Amino acid sequence: MSISVRQFLGGILILGGLFLIFTFSYAHSGRTDSSGCHTCRTNCPSWGLSYGEYHCHGSSSSPWWIVGILFIGMIIYGYIKSR
Repeated sequence: MSISVRQFLGGILILGGLFLIFTFSYAHSGRTDSSGCHTCRTNCPSWGLSYGEYHCHGSSSSPWWIVGILFIGMIIYGYIKSR
């Protein structure tokens, strides 16, 4: 079974979109409380924080996943329209 160049490029674009989704979500050391905050205990200067500094990472409902879904949707729409 062979695939066309268009199918190959469509697959690459979809994988690229998935990669973008995962790059927007990153891990950090330390658990957060119900407000999305915690006290820095390790590697604090590399994050621009002081040891023991209480800080927040924002709301738990980050909108970046919506951007990723829209991006993938646009890629799929463009791929279908080009057929």
